Amino acid sequence: MDPRYLQLAESEHAASIIGNPETGDYILLDVRQTVPPAASKFARIVVDRGMRHLGVIGMVGGVPRVALAVPVDAESIATLAHTFVQRIGAEAVPTRMAAEVERPVDDFVTFMERLWALEDPRSQS
Repeated sequence: MDPRYLQLAESEHAASIIGNPETGDYILLDVRQTVPPAASKFARIVVDRGMRHLGVIGMVGGVPRVALAVPVDAESIATLAHTFVQRIGAEAVPTRMAAEVERPVDDFVTFMERLWALEDPRSQS
């Protein structure tokens, strides 16, 4: 197997690219999933649309990287990368929000709350 595939497949975020370059029809399948949901229905969709495995996309050093088994036009690669990054962002948002909610209050936050509570002397004139 091509070492590029392994590097991308083992990255924190990775997806297998299933598609048909002639029609521009693509599916990103999370490589962490051992069996896609409704595997038989998924297999039928892939066959009916003339799709096949085209490569792997993953994040390396915060940059989307693609390893392709067949040539794919630049516009499709850009669209796949954009979709992939959006998917990662959607997965990360709940984690970031939970971390912010659970973050302990530090001295700066306490200071700012007290400062905000002070009466504005300009409004007393």
